[in-house]
Amino acid sequence: MSYYRGQNPEQFTTGSPWPDANFEIVRDQTEIFPGFFVLTTMSEKPGTRDMNELSLAIRTPGGLAVIVGCSHPGVEKILGAAAKIDPQLYTVTGGFHLVVAPPEEVERVAALLDETLKVKRVAPGHCTSEFGFKAFMSRFKDRFDQAGVGRMIALP
Repeated sequence: MSYYRGQNPEQFTTGSPWPDANFEIVRDQTEIFPGFFVLTTMSEKPGTRDMNELSLAIRTPGGLAVIVGCSHPGVEKILGAAAKIDPQLYTVTGGFHLVVAPPEEVERVAALLDETLKVKRVAPGHCTSEFGFKAFMSRFKDRFDQAGVGRMIALP
């Protein structure tokens, strides 16, 4: 009710603001533009099970730059899908969905991104958690980028 100051509008409008757009449902990894890939990953984690999440991977000379939303399926699962395009992963930015994860799980994910997936840089966002930021900053040191509204992260 606060959207309409307690009063229903005289008319509710529906429809697309982009009537001439060509929207497509993405069910599989899709190259939408040369070097730009949409990844679709299904969550198997309790609380987000069967949630399909889209991420974007951009091919750069230094490897893939992966932009995630909230990583409900697990940031490691999303990056595993990205590594099928190119095993060289330059950076990942966005939410790592670790806000309710115990410290040992956060440390495990940070180690996996660094040691196993060999991600060169990280820029964790909103749902990574304060402990998560600290863990990733500690592990990645000068390879940690501050993420946030208005931030620019340079790509090779």
